[in-house]
Formats: sequence, C-alpha cells, structure tokens
Amino acid sequence: LLLSEGENDGKLHLFIEKERKKIKYMLKLNKKHKYLVLERTLMDYTDVIHRLKDNRLMHSEQEIILFEEALEEVANTNDVHFIGQLMGVLDDETEQEEVMWGLIHTIEYLSGFSPKRGLKQMIAAVPMNIEKSREWMVILHYRILNHDDYRNLFIEALKEADIICKSVVLNLLEDIKDDNPSDFTDKVEEVKKGLCT
Repeated sequence: LLLSEGENDGKLHLFIEKERKKIKYMLKLNKKHKYLVLERTLMDYTDVIHRLKDNRLMHSEQEIILFEEALEEVANTNDVHFIGQLMGVLDDETEQEEVMWGLIHTIEYLSGFSPKRGLKQMIAAVPMNIEKSREWMVILHYRILNHDDYRNLFIEALKEADIICKSVVLNLLEDIKDDNPSDFTDKVEEVKKGLCT
C-alpha cells in the first residue's frame, strides 16, 4: 500500500521524534553512567588515599615505599578528581621533602588533564589544609603565579570559589607578596585586579 506524500511526511516526523527521544535518553544514561563510574573510581581508591595519608610523614624506609607506591597508583589514573584528596596529604611535618615533591608534581600532572577543574579543586582544599601544610600551599601558589596561562585560569577559578575559600587564598597570596615583593607583587595584584573585572 503506497502512502500519500502527506502520510509519508507524518510517518517521517514520528520516526524522527522517536529517534530524538531515544538519543536524549541515551545521553541522559551516559551522563548518569559517567557520574556512577566517577563515584566508583573514587571509592575504589579510598584505601590508596588512606595509605598516602598514613605514610605522609615518612618516618621510615617502609613508609616511603608505601607512600611512593600509592602515589604512583593515583597518578596512573590520569584523573583530575583526585586533586582535592591529594591536597589533604600534604604536610609540613614530613621528614622527606624530596618525596613530597613527587606529590606536588602529581597534583600538577593530574591538573593538566583539566586545568581549570584542577585549580578549582586546589582552591577548595586550601582552607581545610592550610594549617598543617602552609609551606606546601605556598609552593603550589608560587608555581601557579609564575605560570602565565595557569595564573589566568587561576583568576577564573578563584572568581567561582565560595567566599571562605576566596578569602583564605587571597590572604595566602598577600603573605606571598609580603615575603617576596620583588617577585610577586605584580602577579598578586594582577590576580586581585582580575577578580574585580
């Protein structure tokens, strides 16, 4: 049975609408799956983060080995979402600064997969960790301020931070500027000016 032109148009319209709904549903499922996978990944690595925290002071050779092994596991995920948790591992009381530098490099490495998201996670983690790891926070912010591209992204990320995070980070930047005005005055002022635009 041949359909008239109008009937064909109607059938085609229904087919397109049905396919469109199917695609929207699949996209919704994929988005949900993405978050489920992310949640599962973070849960699977809870023990690895605990190992890092438990061995962060590195009093012994065994603790150094356990720390480095756990850090390598996290680095191999290539997942920027671990940055906030890694910030919580930093500690000024560590006995092995050279090994802790590996954590700084891992944070920067993971941030490379999504720079602005990585910076937002760093900023969000500063208030809860600054008391025990102020020196490492200063080092991280030195490196951000000295990198033109990251400094610009840092301004964007800081604009989106909540008032507490923004306040703590700005106070830290002021301390950095006061301690080393020749190197950081212009850069800190650039960040502050960028927040007002």
